[in-house]
Amino acid sequence: MLLLGPDDVADAAGRMVDHLDGMQTAALNRILGAAEPTSTAFYAAQQVALRHRREFLALVRAVLRTPPTPH
Repeated sequence: MLLLGPDDVADAAGRMVDHLDGMQTAALNRILGAAEPTSTAFYAAQQVALRHRREFLALVRAVLRTPPTPH
């Protein structure tokens, strides 16, 4: 069984956030190609991307604060 320490989890979370940022940037770039930056669609896409990032970071923080479960 593989046990991860807090540093391992934080490192994995950081890599996941970077990956999500890349995906969000790609999605926003596709929207930019089809919409003006001032359009409602572009603004909505930005808000969704920010919300998902905040939710993911909140989940990671909650996991890091949760004590390990004994097996």
